Amino acid sequence: MAAAQSPGRDDPWISESDRRYTVRFQALLLSGGLRDITAGWELAADLGRPVAPLLWRLAARERSNVGKRLALMTAALIAGGAAEDARLFSYLEKDKAMLPERVMASLWVALGPARSRPRPDMVRRFLGPNREPETLLAVAVRLAAARFPGAADDVSQLESNDPGLLAAAVFAGMPVSRSAAARQWRGDHRHAGLYQRGALFGALRTYGKSGVSAQLLDAARATFESQGSRGSGESAAAIMLLGRAGALHAKVGELDWRQLQFAVSQEASMEFIRPHLRAAPYARDPEPARLAVAYALSSPLQQVVNEHTTWSRERSVIPHVAVALAARLCAQPRQERGALTLPSNAPLLAGCPEWSFVVWAAGGTTASARACSDPRLASLWRLVADRRVSRPAAKEELEAALWRWGSHPRLGLWRAERELVRDLLLVGSRSGARYQPELPPHLRYFATGLDRDDAFFDLASALYEFTARPRPPVPSEHRLF
Repeated sequence: MAAAQSPGRDDPWISESDRRYTVRFQALLLSGGLRDITAGWELAADLGRPVAPLLWRLAARERSNVGKRLALMTAALIAGGAAEDARLFSYLEKDKAMLPERVMASLWVALGPARSRPRPDMVRRFLGPNREPETLLAVAVRLAAARFPGAADDVSQLESNDPGLLAAAVFAGMPVSRSAAARQWRGDHRHAGLYQRGALFGALRTYGKSGVSAQLLDAARATFESQGSRGSGESAAAIMLLGRAGALHAKVGELDWRQLQFAVSQEASMEFIRPHLRAAPYARDPEPARLAVAYALSSPLQQVVNEHTTWSRERSVIPHVAVALAARLCAQPRQERGALTLPSNAPLLAGCPEWSFVVWAAGGTTASARACSDPRLASLWRLVADRRVSRPAAKEELEAALWRWGSHPRLGLWRAERELVRDLLLVGSRSGARYQPELPPHLRYFATGLDRDDAFFDLASALYEFTARPRPPVPSEHRLF
């Protein structure tokens, strides 16, 4: 509620004079035995933008302890989201931020949504005054640059043999030397896969602007064929780029349920994938809701409704399919909604409160229904029942529910990009060892700049974990409608 109470001025609604919040944040983020970073960040997220200025001021007070500043700075960014970019740029420039702060700021941006407008000299401002930055910072800033339009335009060609630095550069759309790129594609060293993932995801990210070269599509096909069904990051990137380019049709029959979850993130591939999406979930799929939602969104509406006796056998997917159908109906013209015939006697559907949204979106009566267990959907239903919500507004909230629940089709791409950021910045550290436990330390990529056991990585890994749960709103680049 606090986010809705901000008066919209420079002064925060929650100020330093309100000792309740100051003391609470100091206890959770700064105080020894009482310290609980995750709880402090959750509090910042719950309070939202009105508390961000307070957290920036608390961070500015911690002049001698970079670890405490990091915890508070991160809390401020979590509270304000992308709206804190201006304060973040000011913080990095005016306060002469140290290496850990610059890397953490870059990590935060890299894990976040794409920005809608450019920031002049973004790379230079994040790197700071050092003309030869540490590799860790150089990698992090390039990953962050991928989130700002135009950030790569004025960057000179990279000459380097470091696979992580090259991977981050091509992910951001920055030029690298041909000889360096050729070495990485040959795959004759243990970290070549990082570069290949960066190149494929970079091409996927900028596809709408410049398309993709035939050479890179050939590389994607070769990567898919060499990786098989091992579920590697390179395979996932190749599948999604081929799908985005409409070049996956020859491979669709070879995809298992894991690979299908990546393929359905690309709308251009749905024409070829639709016949392989079925009402009955795949037997070994531990997350059947993702493909069930893709099926509900791509198959003919009446077909999905007619096959309800099949997909409703897996009770866990019923709310997901219902919400997906309701969101899809909200996006349809009135005549198409009115042509849909809903089942008159379906006990499993009648027992699902989310099915009431389908009835309403199709033009049926909004009779009272059992409250949804999801608080936000329960609130939405009250607005529906009172006729105080439009279909476009309901559509956004219903899609946000799929995002929160983890069944949104675009989550495959969202998670795969995050894993690339993780593997470039965290996996080689002591705290990041949990992410690839099968690899001994000497086989992990590690960008130099800080020691592997530096306390920075504890906070950075905590931030990665904190942001791993999808939170609304749905990033604009991942919206379905």
